[in-house]
Amino acid sequence: MLIRRIDPDDTGFPIATPRALTIWAVLEGRIGDDRQVLALASALRGAVRLVRLNDTIPEVIAGRALNSIGLHAPWHERRHTDEDFPDLLIAAGGRAVTLARWIKSASDGRTKIVFLGRPWARLADFDLVVTTPQYALPESENVQLNMLPLNHVEADRIRAAAALWGARFAHLPRPWIGAMVGGNSGSFRLTSDCAKRLGARLNRLAQESGGSVLLATSPRTPAARAEMIARSLSCPSHVHLWQASQSENPYLGIIALADRFVVTGESASMIAEAANTGRAMELFDLRERMMSRIVTRWMPDLGFGWLFRLGARSGYWTPPRDMRRLHHALEARGYIGGDAQDSTPAPHMRPIEWDLARTVARITQLCTSEPMAHVQSAAQSSALANQAA
Repeated sequence: MLIRRIDPDDTGFPIATPRALTIWAVLEGRIGDDRQVLALASALRGAVRLVRLNDTIPEVIAGRALNSIGLHAPWHERRHTDEDFPDLLIAAGGRAVTLARWIKSASDGRTKIVFLGRPWARLADFDLVVTTPQYALPESENVQLNMLPLNHVEADRIRAAAALWGARFAHLPRPWIGAMVGGNSGSFRLTSDCAKRLGARLNRLAQESGGSVLLATSPRTPAARAEMIARSLSCPSHVHLWQASQSENPYLGIIALADRFVVTGESASMIAEAANTGRAMELFDLRERMMSRIVTRWMPDLGFGWLFRLGARSGYWTPPRDMRRLHHALEARGYIGGDAQDSTPAPHMRPIEWDLARTVARITQLCTSEPMAHVQSAAQSSALANQAA
């Protein structure tokens, strides 16, 4: 496990001046989860260390089994015998749970554990679980429900992308419709029918508005489906089909410049990045896999919801993603189909700012009983996490 001081050049996030709190930001290599961990760590004043996990596959499997029955993995003791435990540990993802639980126990509870997303262990093992609607975690005093993941795109990257791609998009008529296309996942599939419907929808929007489409696919977009969408576009457009060896990607330029968005609904990260612009957003549904429908709809409808909640609370069940919950929450708050600024609780804040400010305030309260003059105010935390606002 590599442990080193966070360098702003490595992460792109502004790092707060070290003060009283010592913070470990645990990264396990999943870009979306790691971005959230870094966004939260950098919004708190403290000495932040970046911890990269390198658990082997057998350790990951064994760790999850131990987590579910409340036991601790012995290998962490060998790796951290001579280390000073932090005041706060922030983590996300299934592999990080084993380390987080061991640090909590080994520090005799002094280290506060904040976990993002859905933990693969008992909820009571964490001081705070920061989650979002699609995970459907049961209500608990140590569970905070945010609107969206804390995905953050750095302000300097947004500015650079706007300058670069603004010139390249300039010949296209406005409004610019940003089409952000994901693809296959554990719960959803981008089928041929989906690809045809998406192409038709983008053509119709461009025709009705007199604008053009800025389209970018992702690593999860099947190549054949991406080609199908691209061929179906008859409107003015800029199309980027993701490739592993690509040198340039207009994704951030689309985030920076599009006047409205169409986002495939299986990706919480893309939804968050579009919603954080405050511009109009429309979600496009992919085909949900049968097993996902069974565990997220049919079984709860048959009366098994209480069993799932009990399993999630006790660590024997990790709730599957139910993206309908996230979509409904966004619709209720006005983030889908219109200007989010008319309906959010804090109209001057974008979703990440609002959620980050609430989370920073909750952690501040968790870590000390004294007024935290050395922890940023909600507004300062928001500005730190998204200076592009």
